Amino acid sequence: MTWEFRNEAEVLELCSRTFSFPDSYAIIDCETTGFSREDDLIIDVGWMVVKENAVLHECSMLLDWSQHDVDHAFLKDQLLRQATEYGRAGRQHHYSWERLCSEGLPPMEVLQAFAMFIYDYINKPGSMVIGHGFWNFDREMIDAHTNKFMGGYVLPWQPDSIFDTGLLEKAAQSLVFPYAGETLDMWYTRINAHHIRVKYNLEGHCVPKYHLIERYGADLAGMHTAACDCRLIYCLYDTYKQLTEVLNGARPALEGRRFA
Repeated sequence: MTWEFRNEAEVLELCSRTFSFPDSYAIIDCETTGFSREDDLIIDVGWMVVKENAVLHECSMLLDWSQHDVDHAFLKDQLLRQATEYGRAGRQHHYSWERLCSEGLPPMEVLQAFAMFIYDYINKPGSMVIGHGFWNFDREMIDAHTNKFMGGYVLPWQPDSIFDTGLLEKAAQSLVFPYAGETLDMWYTRINAHHIRVKYNLEGHCVPKYHLIERYGADLAGMHTAACDCRLIYCLYDTYKQLTEVLNGARPALEGRRFA
């Protein structure tokens, strides 16, 4: 059968048979002022708990860095730079200094709650974490923050326990199939090193490609906030699972789910 996402489905279906797509998992996302693990700061964190494909719990928190001893001038400059770049691209920027100060919580309070949630979750047997670009960015940014602001602490991430929808999209487009006997982390390392340039941005590529707004009724107004991105990651991951089911005949076509 020929259909729109056949190549992607073939990669994803082999992935699902090799690594088993989980039905219960946690989605984690964080928004930052930039890409430097040393200098940039997390300004928004979000997580979602999913059990048997149903959303059980969602949470997000802003960080008010005016309440902590960091370089406030650098942070303000980074926020203004982001706002300018977003404006040029026609995207909304949600993180003014004033908003972080008025709506944010003390950074140590947020980081401790965030780290506690992650610690409690990843120490449960069989726990899986899902994120977009999480394997080689969000996770490292979280580790940099806990190490810097929580006395050298680093979360005990488990091997082969992360489903990264960004890397899955890259693999699906590049036809990078998992090898027999390869672990999930080994596959990610190979995908990450693959030199074919493909688009896998959540907002600019995945949302329109898989019609996530139309199929799930997700609201783009909060795009590039941790809460909104967690929901979109949920929609994208659910779409990947459905693609494998369409390929093997378990469902006739892609469907959607509606958030309450």
